[in-house]
Amino acid sequence: MHRQLIVGILVLCCARLAVAIDQPISGAKLTLRRSSSGKEKLVFVSKDPLFLFPAIGSADDPGTGTPGGATLELESTGESTQVVVEAPPVVGKPGWTAKDGNIPSHTFKNPTAAPGPSMIKVIVLKEGKRIKVTARGVGVPFLAAQGAIGVRIRTGSLRNCAFFGAGSVRRDDPGRFVATNAPAVGVDCNGIIPNTTTSFGTTTTTTSSSTGPITSTTSTTLVLDACSAGGAFPTCDGACGGSDTCQPTIAFVGVPDVFSCLCYPPGVTACATSLYPSCGGSCPTGGACQALHSFSDGETVCGCVDQTIPCGGPPCSHIGVCPAGQACTVPGVGVCVGCTTS
Repeated sequence: MHRQLIVGILVLCCARLAVAIDQPISGAKLTLRRSSSGKEKLVFVSKDPLFLFPAIGSADDPGTGTPGGATLELESTGESTQVVVEAPPVVGKPGWTAKDGNIPSHTFKNPTAAPGPSMIKVIVLKEGKRIKVTARGVGVPFLAAQGAIGVRIRTGSLRNCAFFGAGSVRRDDPGRFVATNAPAVGVDCNGIIPNTTTSFGTTTTTTSSSTGPITSTTSTTLVLDACSAGGAFPTCDGACGGSDTCQPTIAFVGVPDVFSCLCYPPGVTACATSLYPSCGGSCPTGGACQALHSFSDGETVCGCVDQTIPCGGPPCSHIGVCPAGQACTVPGVGVCVGCTTS
């Protein structure tokens, strides 16, 4: 699997690929509601003082960090659907503002959010005080009882997560889910999003311009379980449920480890096993399958990258997407990453 190439890229981009830090937190409230007229609303609140706050001006800063922005993830056990919603790294109104002082805070406001499955209206992060998210959409199909819902909020390398299970659920009907006072559970966020089966979910990527409102586009996202037992990457001969197959995965976005073994549905080819340079395989959590090339030794692979980040820069050390027919290339030690003809 040409691991030497990826290790070389990791050396150049170590800051970009820092391991995520997880913090399970308690949840004060989670409400999802769809009225008979079709109007939707989502509210999540946590007052856990231990939540991980992205320091203002740091790489995790949702307004100005690298890559910036915030991600809200929801998954229901009842409908086996994962929802991924982006609040983009845009400063201003609409967008992010930060306040320093005794209680530092980040606020995202998008007052023109339209009804839909993934439109965030407000995010408030107050250090040591609370997280609050309001959206004009519930994301999940909401055609049946939800059972339990996991919530994860990611800002850069920081992931805060809460799980609203049976003990916290106050109402669970088609069209309304209300849960309160959920305790913090687990030691990391890997099990908080209750993905019990391999499934397809919905990802909405939100973008903005300096003159226009924030808009969104929707695409299909693969939600994948890790293989059980078997050899580690790149062997990946472990077991999967049903007819799923265990395949090697190289991903710089959306999963805890760059190198992993994940279960893919029948007929789906992992990006890492697709043919270079076309690299037409599938990626977990919305990543783009990109050709990667080491100019100095000719090593080539296909790997999943953040589809919102261009290969190169700034500051010329990002592994990201290139125009069609080009590879994200590391020319040599100490030389910037960039796109070249594959």
